[in-house]
Amino acid sequence: MELKEHPDRLTIDEYMAESSHCLFRQELDTPCHLHWHEFYELTYVRSGNGVNSVNGADIAIGAGTLFLLTPADFHEIRPLEASTLKIYNLIFKESMIPEEIRTLLFGGRMLSPVLMKLDARRAGELFSILDEEDSRNSRTGELIVRNLLGCLLLMLCRDGEEAVSGEAAVAPLHPSIQQALFFLQHHFREPLTLSEAAKAASLSPNYFSECFRQQLGVGFQQHLLDLRLGFSRSLLQASSLPVSEICYASGFNTLTHFEKMFKRKYGHPPSRCRRSIP
Repeated sequence: MELKEHPDRLTIDEYMAESSHCLFRQELDTPCHLHWHEFYELTYVRSGNGVNSVNGADIAIGAGTLFLLTPADFHEIRPLEASTLKIYNLIFKESMIPEEIRTLLFGGRMLSPVLMKLDARRAGELFSILDEEDSRNSRTGELIVRNLLGCLLLMLCRDGEEAVSGEAAVAPLHPSIQQALFFLQHHFREPLTLSEAAKAASLSPNYFSECFRQQLGVGFQQHLLDLRLGFSRSLLQASSLPVSEICYASGFNTLTHFEKMFKRKYGHPPSRCRRSIP
């Protein structure tokens, strides 16, 4: 796979300093290059065909595709040759997701940051209404946008439930541990301590540590390390960023520690990801 340009980081201050969301109606006939962002992004493809490269994996998209990306993801959208992608792109802050929907989206034992529905044409009708209401710039319009966003996210929740309906049931996680996992999934690149994660779970540090290990089968520090290493591995494959920059972007404090942990987990140094992955 051809290495991409250095990813851009899109910030909340740049796009939503004084608002909770922003809606774009775009037409792409050239790639939207590799980037990640501090906010959530919900995209609906109105027409055209292309590829959404998310965390290093290419996914074909076309009319009716609906997908959600979190602050833990990086991606690039590329229209196919001689095709123009017409899309709605809604970016929004974490506060726009009601707690109940957040639990449905991210509360499972395996937290998947990429949620996608390939044929969600009814979502196009909701985006059309959302587009109209967003332009009203009123308190009523804000509430309608918030509720329409909830409907769109629930579509993704329902699709995810149907996808796993035939799988063996697993014991549900305790709500406090679900809350901690959500917190970790979206802040793992930042300096984090067990005490901060325990606070997010509303538990004492000692009790949180014990519950976390019982429910996940690994300790807090190991889980945090695995998140950072998985992110760094995907970014190594998808971008031309120097290993040193990927080290710090993934949440590691020193290059030496990063390279040691990476080799211990994957059996080879980070630089080998540029060539091949076993």
